[in-house]
Amino acid sequence: MATWKKVVVSGSNISQLNNDAGFLTSVTSQNAFATASVNGVLITADNSAGSLIYASSSGAGLNLVGSSAPDTVTFNLSAIPNASLANSAVTVGSTAISLGATATTLTGLTSVSSTSFTGSLFGTSSWANNATTATTATTATNATNTAVTDTVTGTGPYYISFVSSNTGNQPQLVDSTGLTYNATTNTITATASYASAVSPSGLPGGIVSASVLSAPATQGQVQLTTNGVAAAAVTIQNLGTTGNPTFNNVIISGDLTVSGTTTAVNTANLFVADQFILIASGSANNTTDGGIIVDRGTYAAGNIAIGYDAATFRWGLQDGLTDSVNAVDLGASTGGVSGSFLAHVFTEATHGATKPITGEFAVAGAIYTSTTGDIFMYS
Repeated sequence: MATWKKVVVSGSNISQLNNDAGFLTSVTSQNAFATASVNGVLITADNSAGSLIYASSSGAGLNLVGSSAPDTVTFNLSAIPNASLANSAVTVGSTAISLGATATTLTGLTSVSSTSFTGSLFGTSSWANNATTATTATTATNATNTAVTDTVTGTGPYYISFVSSNTGNQPQLVDSTGLTYNATTNTITATASYASAVSPSGLPGGIVSASVLSAPATQGQVQLTTNGVAAAAVTIQNLGTTGNPTFNNVIISGDLTVSGTTTAVNTANLFVADQFILIASGSANNTTDGGIIVDRGTYAAGNIAIGYDAATFRWGLQDGLTDSVNAVDLGASTGGVSGSFLAHVFTEATHGATKPITGEFAVAGAIYTSTTGDIFMYS
């Protein structure tokens, strides 16, 4: 039989329950073994008065500190010796460097890549300092190519560089769209200018006067009258009575009336200043469902809605709906429909001490709270 049933929550006395005869009324204190779990391994004291002992090896850099208020074991790491590490050194090239140590020379290193480097590179080349490539180098000696960053401000300047060769100092090959190196003449010339010139446009050949642009009576049309002669009216694209115009932002000072059967609002957020929204304003009686549906695209479970089911007089949630649905069935259990009711909540302060026992609010799942803190559920 459906009725209001009291809900026992934390802090309730056990006397509120209808207990079976012989239920537990008291507990006698018993000895208990001390236990703990360390990384999934259960550790137990050897007797009821025993204690757990944790050992730590400070030589390995691991310390354990126990506290009795509250009972905790704190693990911390101090200085870990290299001997306790599986890998206590870093190898660069063929040079092994112990952790914490410093290496002033490196052997066995064949290449270095870096976005920025300051210092000297020594290799097996006949040159004292040798690097195959260098990007953003402050100084480059005997470089075969230098990349030049073009300026678009017109202030420059460009600097001409030379490279030493068997035939003397020669202009260096420059990688630039504004400078070109001529290998035949060994010269570098400017090939582009970033200054823009403005040339005046021509004036019209005749004089146009007494020109008037007006709007005829037909919606979306304009008409140009030149020297008193009116041209044919021109319809502005998509602004006629049969057009489909698209605007970015529209402000309407007066009323907006939409006569179509479907109104689509494609917006990220909809702001409504009215306090109330009337849904199903064209309903003829109280058998019409209503609500809000959230479109979930191609999701297999379909759309989800919060709606009012007129057949059960209840609000609830339902999924498995299509975009064109015009009814909800919150009590259904088949057909791919998953319905759930929203609970009616009453308080003694606002409803009185008499809980509803009939009518549309005396339904399964309704909740009633008294001024003394008791909770009742209708089921």
